[in-house]
Amino acid sequence: MGSPRLSPSRVLRARWRDVALLAVGILVTVATVSALAGQVERLHRQALDRRLVQARFAAAGEARAFGFPRVFAGVRVDRVCAPRRGGPPPPHRLCFVLRTSGPLSRRIVGGYRLPPRGTDVRRHRSGCFGVPRLRGRCGGTAR
Repeated sequence: MGSPRLSPSRVLRARWRDVALLAVGILVTVATVSALAGQVERLHRQALDRRLVQARFAAAGEARAFGFPRVFAGVRVDRVCAPRRGGPPPPHRLCFVLRTSGPLSRRIVGGYRLPPRGTDVRRHRSGCFGVPRLRGRCGGTAR
């Protein structure tokens, strides 16, 4: 009994298949690592944003007046909104806009108020200051 011999064309096809599978494997690995690194960066950014806003409330003596801030990560700016707990003014959410890049990143560059419930859309925003007011990204009656 002789050993089966592979023709040169079959060997060449098998090598190309192995190379293609290896390339796909490397591509999937790189994409997975990149996605995980991006997720870790976003989580780190959210924690920094939350601490920054809580420090801002504490500096203004309003630390207990607002609830836990929620972070909405964006490309150029992040938004952090915290619900106001009871008290004299009507209930609302106070949102800050934070710069995410540049020489002065992690800095509050503006903000606005939102109703306690609902989505963050232009027509619901009021009491705008900073960048949102300058760029006309607010609606409502009080600008």
